[in-house]
Amino acid sequence: MNQSLPSAARVAFLCHLIVAVLLGLGFLIIPATVGSWFDYSIATDIEPIIRCFGAMILGFGGLTSYYGYRAQSWERVAYIVHGEITYLAIQTVVLLVSAIAGVGPALGNWVFTILSAILFILFGLAFLARPK
Repeated sequence: MNQSLPSAARVAFLCHLIVAVLLGLGFLIIPATVGSWFDYSIATDIEPIIRCFGAMILGFGGLTSYYGYRAQSWERVAYIVHGEITYLAIQTVVLLVSAIAGVGPALGNWVFTILSAILFILFGLAFLARPK
């Protein structure tokens, strides 16, 4: 039984795709520059790690969201939505705790906490809009 993909899921995937492409490419191509936007001081000896992080964002966030956006049925994306909700909930909590505890750059922690929370809400709405 093929149940169509709700528009809330398409919106969540599109927003996540845009964020993943912008941040992923930025961290992959110009890690020090993009990192400095969020007060991350990136030493040259860890640039390869930041570049790998950018590649992971592109691969896991960007590619899955691209495929999710193009999917025609809920069945094709249900596991992706569940995974995004879980990952984004954990990421939001970790970043929020880091921001409150003053661990790491404050600006980066708060920006990414808010961004993660917004994406969590979008995927939560997609889940709530799923066909039943």
